[in-house]
Amino acid sequence: MINKQSPTENSNVNAELSQSENKTKDLQNTLLNNAYRLEKLIGQGGMSVIYEATQLTLNRQVAVKLLLPQIQASEEFKQRFLREARIVSGLNHPNLVNIYDFGETDEGLLYLVMEKLNGLTLQEFVPKGGLNLEDICQFISGMCNGIAAAHKVPIVHRDLKPGNIFIAEVSGGSRVVKILDFGISKILDEVDQFQTRTGYMVGTPGYSAPEQMLGLEDVDTRTDIYSMGAVLYYMVSGERRNDSSVEALLGKVSATDTQSESIELNDENVRRLLPVVKKAMQAKPADRFETIELFALSVQQCSSQSGDDKTLLSPSYSLRKDVESLDDDKTRISQVVPVKKSSVSWLKIPIALLFLVGAPLAYAWFTNLSIPTLNTPGVGFSKIKIGMSAPFSGPSKELGRAMKLGMETYFSSVNSTLAGVLGRKIELVALDDRYEPDEAIKNAKRLVEQENVFALVGNVGTPTTRVILPYLTQKQTVLYGAFTGADIVRLEPPNRFVFNYRASYAQETAAIVKYLIESNQAAANKIAVFAQQDSFGDAGFRGVVHYLKSKGIHEQDILRVGYERNKMNVQHATQRILENQEKVDAVVAIATYGPSAEFTKILRDNNLNIPIANVSFVGSEALWGEFERLGPHYAEGIIVTQVVPHFNQNSSLVLEYRDALKKYYPNEKPNFVSLEGYIAAKIFTMGLQKSGWMITRDKLINTFEQFSNIDIGFGESIHYGPSNHQASNKVWATRLNQNGEYEVLDL
Repeated sequence: MINKQSPTENSNVNAELSQSENKTKDLQNTLLNNAYRLEKLIGQGGMSVIYEATQLTLNRQVAVKLLLPQIQASEEFKQRFLREARIVSGLNHPNLVNIYDFGETDEGLLYLVMEKLNGLTLQEFVPKGGLNLEDICQFISGMCNGIAAAHKVPIVHRDLKPGNIFIAEVSGGSRVVKILDFGISKILDEVDQFQTRTGYMVGTPGYSAPEQMLGLEDVDTRTDIYSMGAVLYYMVSGERRNDSSVEALLGKVSATDTQSESIELNDENVRRLLPVVKKAMQAKPADRFETIELFALSVQQCSSQSGDDKTLLSPSYSLRKDVESLDDDKTRISQVVPVKKSSVSWLKIPIALLFLVGAPLAYAWFTNLSIPTLNTPGVGFSKIKIGMSAPFSGPSKELGRAMKLGMETYFSSVNSTLAGVLGRKIELVALDDRYEPDEAIKNAKRLVEQENVFALVGNVGTPTTRVILPYLTQKQTVLYGAFTGADIVRLEPPNRFVFNYRASYAQETAAIVKYLIESNQAAANKIAVFAQQDSFGDAGFRGVVHYLKSKGIHEQDILRVGYERNKMNVQHATQRILENQEKVDAVVAIATYGPSAEFTKILRDNNLNIPIANVSFVGSEALWGEFERLGPHYAEGIIVTQVVPHFNQNSSLVLEYRDALKKYYPNEKPNFVSLEGYIAAKIFTMGLQKSGWMITRDKLINTFEQFSNIDIGFGESIHYGPSNHQASNKVWATRLNQNGEYEVLDL
């Protein structure tokens, strides 16, 4: 049922909303929590407004959604806004809008920071008479992939409509579908905060399923399938769905319409999709497609039918359920076939599937091998699933975000090709550990035992990696390319299941201490260490100790100061440095970007302008973002060691990285951390490719241990072996200036 208000009530509400919108419009050119500068109003609705903004730490364009003050006074709508932030930030899929941040201003204004999309909503994109068949199939594929990711959680969107589907333009002329607005979504098996109540309806008339319109409680994923049927009809015909009558909705896609010329279409080939619309929009959920994957498969099948073939999804259809994929999640691939023609239904199985199944079996037969099985965790016929645990919230979130960005950039380039990885796509499941060991071990167990991943790649942090290593070793699960230089992943002999890309902290600190002594004339006994108080700080400190020992300096003679992980309490550390400044010529910082910048600021505010050198884990771009906020002049001369070449270099690898980043993430700028993620993903994928179609974890390990003189395009070959699981030992260095530029420093 729909709530009806009197004209007086409506006018009061409209007046209040108008006042609220004016308040939010006044925020243009202001800062939100000193992190985001609002620049231009780009959208507004009944409960929120959206600004184009700049994220100051990364100089990145984002979209900021602000809850209107009057709406925020309602606890229900405030919870709806919070819910959207929580749900979408927990989802990780290229066809769902990315959430970067969420917060509240000192004035109590709630905001949600999202990726800035360039393009049009589907509502704006579809012309009168509808789209062509090729575009519909491309867009439906992206929509269904995104919805399927949400359904797996399981989350029902409940408001799928053309206005909540965005056709984003990316570099190279490509287009990517993004699903927006999870504000009224429902987590199944959870108490529904926005369940229809007397006088209130959830959803959009014309696109909401009958059970949703009637306020029934047993709403499930088939509600979204109904909405997708209505969206598909809009794409086919260009007719907007504004009616709220169930009978009218079903009448639009009657059996007569599916076979007549009554609908004027820009592309007559799309008429063959109308039977899919009819089945998706059945009044009873049980009569619709069982899953969104089946809906997508039927669109694909119907689009490949000839114009004269009316058998697919005709009134006499049935669903075959005896053909199942062998993917680890056992997703059912049902064939839609005519009842009376079941004898030829196998002709409709994709040729690619026959090849993928038949080729290994034939190979096994002719070589007298046992018939292969796909029982390797995370490996299916169509995908390889890998996991990642990293900080995506908290003080170190930019490190996790950048590492994931680099990996996804490379995986996107692989997945965009027809071949993929020997016919498979790579799926990355990334979980937030907030840079806390307790969360990291929970994530590792979830990834291995519930998500059933093949390997973990690109985990961020020493203390978090330290706690998961024994568990991964016990489960015989590969950990590749962890973003840490600690010795715990560089044992001699090496852990069989651990492979590294980057140089160690010992190598980074040795290189920078050598430079400080030889080029900056720092006395060996006057080099202090500012280090995080955990295994990360300990690992870096041991590197300094090891090098200075060769200069006759003992550990007890080295001044070490520090701070707590995920805290900004650097005052005690700076006080000790200032008290002993006559004994300090330079500082080596083994820290994250926030504490390191604050440490530098306090020393320079007290006129102690000594060289400060950071190891790569600091996160170069995030460090500059902190200095930009605190004052760019503090950045002048800060040194950062790197384990990758400069991202502005023109080597073949770096050019490839920049091109891919521009293509798949055009709003992102190159940086050292995402380049490291890109390199790690590239080498890992090379291992997958070389391991062959019947890949196992043991085969991957054996493949890596045979890597020799592998040139990945930055001037240095990488090697692995049974006693060497370290790909690169190269250390570069950079110096930051107050313009935010990292200049190459010759060590």
